[in-house]
Amino acid sequence: MSIEDCLSKGDKQSIGYKRSDLDFNFTNHTVRIEKGMSFYMYSDGFVDQLGGEKNRRLGCRRFRNLLKENAHLPFEEQREILVHAFHEYKGENEVRDDVTVVGFGFPQGGDDNTFF
Repeated sequence: MSIEDCLSKGDKQSIGYKRSDLDFNFTNHTVRIEKGMSFYMYSDGFVDQLGGEKNRRLGCRRFRNLLKENAHLPFEEQREILVHAFHEYKGENEVRDDVTVVGFGFPQGGDDNTFF
């Protein structure tokens, strides 16, 4: 099963701002969880970061490819790779927005390293 097969997009609604709709009903998503699955939740700050040779957004495709290429690694290593890739891509640009990435998984065996 690929990352795209399990992609659940969040609602386009801000949280934590003065003008946020406190009564907004967010969409609930149901996902069948199996051993060995990993999940990633992220804010738009990572994908919206400007950088690279053309000073463009990093983008969802590039971000998902980073996740796919490194999903087999322990979460601690994935974290280091994502942080490095983000800083390398942004170069001298300022960080545009808050950047949040949360990853967690359900290991096949007795591995306790299930989040970053």
